[in-house]
Amino acid sequence: MIIFFKRVLSFANKSFWRNLGLSLTTILILVLTLISFNVVLSVNAMTKAALQLVEDRIDISLLFKVDAPVGKIDELRAALGKIPKVSSL
Repeated sequence: MIIFFKRVLSFANKSFWRNLGLSLTTILILVLTLISFNVVLSVNAMTKAALQLVEDRIDISLLFKVDAPVGKIDELRAALGKIPKVSSL
């Protein structure tokens, strides 16, 4: 079994140096793929963090007409109070 692995490593080493250009190109493509994947993950994490900051800072004001019924306003206040992301009314 050890001889088998020794032969595999020997042939791999010979093939690597025999086709040096192809080997380096393959390694470069693998490195670029890993870098691209890491960049996508980093941008995704930064986007989520920025979105969370924006969501925390949103302030919405509602203005009602003078003749709006108080019952409807109270219903709206109760409905908005049930939403988990609403921090204050």
